[in-house]
Amino acid sequence: MELAELSARDLEEISAYLLKIYGHQQIPMEAFPDLLLLMQQDKKNEDHRINFTLLDAPGKARINGTATPALIKQAILYYNGLVRG
Repeated sequence: MELAELSARDLEEISAYLLKIYGHQQIPMEAFPDLLLLMQQDKKNEDHRINFTLLDAPGKARINGTATPALIKQAILYYNGLVRG
């Protein structure tokens, strides 16, 4: 939501759908440095920036949106806070 134009309502709807289909696995925050190292090795990255495909709305994706380590950590914290509904 920070980088994309995804509304809070769309975020909640997509999150609920993904939890229903895939369930929820807590990501240990002590694994964050290792996850970041793995993300930095992705072939989509450019100039040492970590790129993602971001949703601006359901069905509307933006390729190569760059996220900082702080925003990635924030996203993991958001995900960890989700509960299966």
